[in-house]
Amino acid sequence: MAFFEHVLVPHDFSAAADEAVQAAIALAAGQGDLTVVHVIAPFYPLRDLTYGPYLLDAKALEQQVLVRLERHIESLVGRNGARCLVTTGNPGQRIADAARQASCVVMTTSGRTGAAHALIGSVAERVVRLSPVPVLVLPRSRKRARRRSHGR
Repeated sequence: MAFFEHVLVPHDFSAAADEAVQAAIALAAGQGDLTVVHVIAPFYPLRDLTYGPYLLDAKALEQQVLVRLERHIESLVGRNGARCLVTTGNPGQRIADAARQASCVVMTTSGRTGAAHALIGSVAERVVRLSPVPVLVLPRSRKRARRRSHGR
């Protein structure tokens, strides 16, 4: 039996989230279940055109994002490697809600600082406060941090 029988990984289609998936696989030690969740914040589609024509139809948007998430996660872990879930709401709250069915949450931080952090807050901080299970928060990798600070 794996120490963490069911690992939950929030995923926002970033390289950092991909790293969290890899860490979760290691924690599950090939014996535990993996669930990957993407949360669509209610205001998010209004500022991100990647969601396209689904701005007014929440269920269609969730279905479209689920298909994209399943394809992406399958490319990382293979077929039947993870269960994918898409929901809408406050990301920190929805992740903590999903954690009720897990034994551990593995996630990364976005690395926001200063005014952006103060205005938007930290999803990771909220999950740590609300989660009923342990939360492993991975720091930004040095490689990604350098790319971001150099504009690449």
